[in-house]
Amino acid sequence: MPKWLLTYSGAVLAVGAIVVTQNLWDLSKSDWASWVQAVGAIAAIVGAIWISNSQYRREETRRASEEALANYRLMAELNWLSDEIVGFLNQFADFEPGQNDTFVIADDEVADILTRLTWCRQHVEHKGQLAMLGTLRHSFVETLRLVRVKAKYNSTVFGIQDLRILREWRKEALGVLNHAVGVEPKSHYRSTHEKPQTSETA
Repeated sequence: MPKWLLTYSGAVLAVGAIVVTQNLWDLSKSDWASWVQAVGAIAAIVGAIWISNSQYRREETRRASEEALANYRLMAELNWLSDEIVGFLNQFADFEPGQNDTFVIADDEVADILTRLTWCRQHVEHKGQLAMLGTLRHSFVETLRLVRVKAKYNSTVFGIQDLRILREWRKEALGVLNHAVGVEPKSHYRSTHEKPQTSETA
C-alpha cells in the first residue's frame, strides 16, 4: 500500500476516533490535553521504533550488497589467478625424462602471483576458498622450488620422479581452476551455504 494512502487512512481514523470519543464521554479541555499528550508520547515511541527498523533494514541491505560485491571480486580474482598459475605449471607438463628442457621464470611474475595469493587469502569468506588458495600456493611454490633447484645446479634435466611430482601439482591446481569456473565443482572447496550442483539428465 502506498505511504500516502496509509497516512491518509491514519488521519481519517484519528479524526473519527476524536469525534466518537467526544460524543461518548464529553471530555473537557484538560481531559483532551491529557489524551493528546498520551497519544503524542505513544506516537513518538512508535515513530522512533519505525525509524530504527528502517535504518536497520537499510544497513542490512547495504551490508549484503557490499558482501556480495566483495565475494564477486574475490571469485573473479581466484578464477584469473588459478588460470595464470595453471598456465605457469603447463610449461612443465610436456617435459620428458632425461631431456634437457628449457623454461622461463620471471621474477616479477612470481612476485605478482604471490602478492595476489596473499590478497585473496586476506579476503576469503569461507574455508573452501582458503583451501583453494592453499592448493594453488602449494602447487605454485613447490614447483618453483623444484625447478629453481635444478637451475641452481645448471641442470634442466628432470627425472621420472621429478616429472611425476610436477604433474601431480599441476593436476591439483587444475582442480582448483575447474572448480572456480564451475567445470568440475569439488565439495571441499564449497561454502557450507552453497548447494551442490547436479547435472540435468534428459
